[in-house]
Amino acid sequence: MSFHLNPHRVIYCTLLIFLISCFPVSAQSLADIVEKHIAAMGGKDKLDSLKTIIMEGTFRLEGFELPLKGYLKNREAQRYNISLMKTPGYVIITQKAGWQYFPFQGMKEPLSLKEDELSTYLPYMDLQGAIYNFKEKENKIEYQGKEDIDDLPCHKLLITLKDGKQMTTYISAETFYITKTTMKIMVNGKEQVWESLFANYQKTNEGYVFPYALTLGPGKAFVNKIIINPPIDPIIFDPVSGKTSGF
Repeated sequence: MSFHLNPHRVIYCTLLIFLISCFPVSAQSLADIVEKHIAAMGGKDKLDSLKTIIMEGTFRLEGFELPLKGYLKNREAQRYNISLMKTPGYVIITQKAGWQYFPFQGMKEPLSLKEDELSTYLPYMDLQGAIYNFKEKENKIEYQGKEDIDDLPCHKLLITLKDGKQMTTYISAETFYITKTTMKIMVNGKEQVWESLFANYQKTNEGYVFPYALTLGPGKAFVNKIIINPPIDPIIFDPVSGKTSGF
């Protein structure tokens, strides 16, 4: 009996076997990365219980070192108080609107954030992070291999948020902490890449893990105190009634 070998079929079958063998590995690799990242950040129970944060530290920008205090309510609102020469100012962000008030820049009243300014903050309002429970949050993650960040090997993940925004997240292959995120934003009608770096991760007495050194665009933040799940008066997120709150 003669047998005719079809080269096209051989190529097709080889590719099929290759794809079948590779996809489960990729999926498993992503699942492992997500699982190890969650464990590194304190674990599922800790992330589930994270509702509010009050943090204190300093923000360095253009040669100035400004006192910084933040009030964060998971996926609802955030407020950052800063002072320059003992003159207080703030940024408030909610899911639907945001305001900034910097008297030291000549502002007489709080000004509403533009849509592109607000969109810069929104992805970071999730205190648990976009990776945790990403399927339930309707986020999508694509594994894009490894890439070195400051000579350290990192897993590169492309995260597409529920609202369509995309951020690239780099997770240390050693510690499974997030070391860097990049996101395209619009500034004055022009597209820019917003880069954030995260370092000096520490575990609190309660078992939560946070970065205590952050590079946020042109500025650097250094955290020296974090309070977990304190009560936060909603008035603090009101740009008028809470104008002088929290200083």
